[in-house]
Amino acid sequence: MTYPEWSHPASLRRGFLCAVILFLACAGARVPVSAEETGPGEAEKPPVRTLCDTCTAELAAEREPGSFEAPKACAICSRENLDPKFEEVICQSCAATEVQCRRCLLSLGWPEHLDKIEPVTDRIYFVSSRDGEDELFRMAPDGMDVQQLTRNENSDAEPAVSRDGRWVAFVSFRGQKRDLFIIDVHGKHERRLTNSEAIEGAPSWFPDNKKIATTVCTDLGGGNKEPPRGLSVIQRDGQGLTELKADAPLVSCWNPSVSPDGSTIVFAHFKKKGDPEEILKRSGSGAIAKLAPGRDHYTPRYNSDGSKIVFASTRDKNYEIYIMNADGSRHRRMTKNDFHDSMPCWSPDGTKVAFVRIIGDGNQDIFVMNVADYKKSNVTNDPMVDTMPCWR
Repeated sequence: MTYPEWSHPASLRRGFLCAVILFLACAGARVPVSAEETGPGEAEKPPVRTLCDTCTAELAAEREPGSFEAPKACAICSRENLDPKFEEVICQSCAATEVQCRRCLLSLGWPEHLDKIEPVTDRIYFVSSRDGEDELFRMAPDGMDVQQLTRNENSDAEPAVSRDGRWVAFVSFRGQKRDLFIIDVHGKHERRLTNSEAIEGAPSWFPDNKKIATTVCTDLGGGNKEPPRGLSVIQRDGQGLTELKADAPLVSCWNPSVSPDGSTIVFAHFKKKGDPEEILKRSGSGAIAKLAPGRDHYTPRYNSDGSKIVFASTRDKNYEIYIMNADGSRHRRMTKNDFHDSMPCWSPDGTKVAFVRIIGDGNQDIFVMNVADYKKSNVTNDPMVDTMPCWR
């Protein structure tokens, strides 16, 4: 039998199949296929986790009712779609997109869109109590264009900006814990890197913008003995927290600063309470060198080319700002007064230093000083505390 071309059974079957496929595509349906049909590595991916192990265990444990005050809306999308049963801070949809715990904000991965954050350059990041709590802010080097980055009921401290100008690592006191967080330079995409009983502090980025040096204290015994505080490194996604070994015993390490090429770390160190803090340098092999021994020296910071280190010291009875070469030679005093000058950091071009000055009434302001002529200016001049600058 002969058929018109359009009415041939084979043509009708093909037309029907095309219509079904078109319907499924428009409806967003997924045609099920086997792993053999998809080929290696193309099988359906497992669902994204939106609760970390710690929060899963805490939610399973018995707790006093009413101990959690649920926020009104998701901290990311601002929609009022939070599930109080899970004590959510961000909604499940946003948690899946950001790959983080919707309860404690712990990072559970690193989605690709986080690498596309618009960078910001030549800004001073600092901690201020002008909002009532210690929060993170940023400003232009002349003190203008002040923008608040964090807003919460906790104390945020010790900001450190990544070399590419996209991320700020910081320490936050959440409940009874002191953990490491990051947030982008626009005050979005806050992510928790640690959630443990250990105490992390003083982050410093490696030049690859993917690793962060930090100090970690795990022995919280208390008493008159200074708890051991070692150097560690952690990935920006919160994975791989690893202790950095050294060829000399380290007891209490503070304020690490990673060199621009990532090969060395300088930090303050002392062995027991009452001992003076010295500045040490750790090489990539773990070798330790003393750069400023025998005195109280604090917060060492490399400049942008790694040739010099700025630090604070009480060697002349009062906290003052000093510079030395990266090998520990040629110490040079930059401030001389009756004030308390500390927490220095370099400008990106190495021509200026920002630091904190405690004035007579105990208030703290951030000053900027020329390296060439030591000329200084108060760039915050605010009645509230402004401290812990980081210039990037």
